Amino acid sequence: MTSSDVIRCLRSYYKEKGYMCFEELRLGTGNKGNSKQRMDFYAIDPWPSHRYHGVGFEIKVSIADFRAELRNPKKREAAQKLCSQFFFCAPTGLLDVDDIPADSGFVTVNPFLSNIIFNRQAPLYKPKATWNFLASVMRRCERYNERKHT
Repeated sequence: MTSSDVIRCLRSYYKEKGYMCFEELRLGTGNKGNSKQRMDFYAIDPWPSHRYHGVGFEIKVSIADFRAELRNPKKREAAQKLCSQFFFCAPTGLLDVDDIPADSGFVTVNPFLSNIIFNRQAPLYKPKATWNFLASVMRRCERYNERKHT
């Protein structure tokens, strides 16, 4: 199973709920600080009545990749600051909920069944979105619009 399979399931789930979805979304623009870092998947509810709930995902399809992520918690912290909730996401059976750090939720996906299971809800954060991050989102939307209309 690939991360593209997992993203397809996440996109389907969140699109159905009215969220805007982005894959491989940079945390900002330019080349300084965390701007080159990416979230594997990000979904945001675009309505003020839902408080612009933004959900970030770090997708893991191998145990080695997951272990490498745990050795670098600063990377995860940068993404968490921009989200209302942050989850690790893995194929069913790859990780156990006890492996997941307490600051993150855990979702498993079975792309063959298009099945998503929230094994542990993520804590709620108060996002601190920056203009740098907003510019990254807008650039992604503009690129999508250009491809759609050419």
